[in-house]
Amino acid sequence: MEQEIEIKNSENSATKTTQENKKNKNNFKPFIKRKALHSKANLNELYVKNETHISIYIKRIHKLIKDGAKTIIIHGMTASIPKCVQIALHMREYYSDITTEIETGSANTIIDHLPEKKVSDEDASEEEQMDIKIRSTIHITLKKELNF
Repeated sequence: MEQEIEIKNSENSATKTTQENKKNKNNFKPFIKRKALHSKANLNELYVKNETHISIYIKRIHKLIKDGAKTIIIHGMTASIPKCVQIALHMREYYSDITTEIETGSANTIIDHLPEKKVSDEDASEEEQMDIKIRSTIHITLKKELNF
């Protein structure tokens, strides 16, 4: 007994059976995402990750400003870009004498696809495939002006 699942698009509606869904799952190729390459962070730089809570970064910036840092650079990639912007906006609201400079760009990341094991040829070499994906980046520079 087959169940039918209806998927509605804005243009038209299509029907897929559970057998088609199983075929799509079997075509899935496992992959490994490599970490983005970047230089080691200086004391006044933050590399924002999407998993880390925003309050950790805000506390770190407050500590840097308290310790006398005049320039703080926030780096973010893809999903962490909104978090970088939220951090910068929070700092501008908290400190009235902070200016921001925003640079956007892109970076190449590598995704390795795991090779499929061939049952018929045991001695055949397993080829590893890799894709290069272009990811969006943002660099926000916070500058604290001197108070006289």
